[in-house]
This record gives sequence, C-alpha cells and structure tokens, in this order.
Amino acid sequence: MDRIYTHPGSVHSDELIAIAIVLHVFYKNLDSVEIRREEPPKDIAPSDWVLDQGKELNALMRRIDHHQLTASDPTSCTFSLLLENLGYGESAKQFLDWYTNFTILDAKGPDELAKHLKTDVNVIYSLQSPVDMALKEEFKKAPDHVMVKYQLQTVGKHIITSLQLFQDRVKLLDVKADIIDIGKHGIQAVLFKEAIDEPAFGMRKWLELNEHTDVAISVTVDERGGGWSLYRFGDHPKIDFTKIKGEKDVVYVPNTGFVAKVKQGATRARLLELINKSIKR
Repeated sequence: MDRIYTHPGSVHSDELIAIAIVLHVFYKNLDSVEIRREEPPKDIAPSDWVLDQGKELNALMRRIDHHQLTASDPTSCTFSLLLENLGYGESAKQFLDWYTNFTILDAKGPDELAKHLKTDVNVIYSLQSPVDMALKEEFKKAPDHVMVKYQLQTVGKHIITSLQLFQDRVKLLDVKADIIDIGKHGIQAVLFKEAIDEPAFGMRKWLELNEHTDVAISVTVDERGGGWSLYRFGDHPKIDFTKIKGEKDVVYVPNTGFVAKVKQGATRARLLELINKSIKR
C-alpha cells in the first residue's frame, strides 16, 4: 500500500488540494493508498508521497514542498508545484480564477492576499467557506477515513476535469467563433458559426487569452429551441436590446435589455443590423 505523508498540526487548503489531485490522478482504488499526518520515516518507500513538508521538490521521487523556497522565488505552494509538474501550471493560471489567490494565501498569508486584491484583510477572513472548514476538521480527525479520501478525490477530479474542459473549449472556440467589429462604434461581437453546447462556457477566458477587451455582445444559437440569442457581454453600457423590442423577428427582450431572442432563419447580415440598432448613440 502506498502512503501519502503530510504535516501534522493545522490543516491548510494547500495540502488538501495537493492530496486531492494525487488521489484523482494516481489512485482509482482508494484502498490502495493511506494518508498519514506525520513526518515520513527514513526508510520511506519510493512509491510513497511527501506533500507540504520536507523542504524538497523532486516530483520523480514524489517529494513536493514549497517551504524551501525563498522570497526571490516565484510565489508557489505545494498544490501549484504539483500542477506544474503534471503539466497544468499555465492552464491553471489561465483558467482557474481561484488559483492565484489560493497560492498567495498559502505562501504569503491573508495580509499579502488582501494587498494583492486591494481590499481589507477582514474581507479575506469573511470569505472562508463552511464547506472548506468542515472538510479540514474531518481531515484533521481522520485523514485516512474512506469518506474523507473520497471527498478529496472528488475535489481533485473537479480541478483536473475543469482544466481539461477549459483547454478543449479554447481550441473549440478558436474554430467555431468569430470576433467581428460592429461598424465604427469601437465595439466588437462574438459570433458563433454554429450551435455548440453551453456556448457561454469558457468564453470570458478565451477572450482574455486573445486580448479582446472591446467585446460587447455575444451571438449564439439559442439553447432553448432554436433561433439566435444576443447577449450583452460584461453588462456593456453601450448595449440596450430594448431598442429592437418591436422588430418583427425579435421574439423576446426583457425590460432590462440585457438579452434578445431572435427567430430562427435570421441571416448574419440581419443579426448585425439588429446589433447596430441596439447600440446607444
């Protein structure tokens, strides 16, 4: 049986996330691995893991820690080093909104995270999740309990699956979506060439990666029965779809004007015409 050794004492998100990823990536059968909150023995087996203790980074030897790093090193923690060694480091920075904040919190503490986010440190404390705190309490009491390991493995699955889905979605959007300029208004729209599942998924990240900062509208095939959906992206102040509420092929616009539903059969030229009519002058 393999063993995962992590430090005793206070439980942090860092070692929990690292263990979660290891459980998902390396252990389908949770009975084949044991978690121990103690220092590893000197005769540790080569298949065992040492996470968030030991002041050593050697992924081949399954030793991953960040406490040996200095202030001049890039801000890292154990789970970020693990993801980097698994080939997900850049994707995690790009796609996981929580990644950088959690890394700073573990490596430098809540005060540094508050400075990074330009907020008061009490805001950081107020964001502690009761789910997170409950899992830490259970892990501290019984780290090797089958339900604790299962919950952690589920977290690891969510993280890795999310990264893989984001990577695939960015490639899909590169093929299926166009960025078009709307007249002379300094506004852009994302126009999908055909229907894809959950068109909004990953769009914001895709736009950030491609440095498209002026996108005000997304045009997608309506997921609720055909036609087209025009959506005010990022609550752009120049877009108000109530301006096209009376058009014959526009079937729905709420009073807030953030979305418009257009009948099936509308051509690309007609969609662009409706978009132009929705721009505030």
